[in-house]
Amino acid sequence: MPDSTTGPDRGLIGSAVAAAVLFAWLAFRIFDARDQLDHYGVDPTAAGAAAGWLALATALAYAALIALLLRRAGNLQVIALAPLVPAAVSVLYALVLGGGNTQKVGFPAGSLMFFAVVSMVAAVIASARVVSYARA
Repeated sequence: MPDSTTGPDRGLIGSAVAAAVLFAWLAFRIFDARDQLDHYGVDPTAAGAAAGWLALATALAYAALIALLLRRAGNLQVIALAPLVPAAVSVLYALVLGGGNTQKVGFPAGSLMFFAVVSMVAAVIASARVVSYARA
């Protein structure tokens, strides 16, 4: 991995891009799941809307992190860890939403839960790589 004078490598930017894309997709999946459950008579909650928006905010935070990496600006250690909070909240909601509705025929609960875990793993990897880069 290059030091902080040569700039971030492709893998570092790629992991942040992956986290941004995965959380944008997770936001869509949460909103879509809420819409599907509405057809089953399950009233979508405000918490679900908030979780969807938090997932979208997480995607935007990783996009901003990419811009900051390319400009080498700001305290990257703190900035890299900040998106983990909304990421964790939105992933926990997706897990609860999926786990509580596994019995619904046609509702992709397992897929939603799996995708939430993959998104969180990508977020942790991206943040860890940025923190490691910032310390170099």
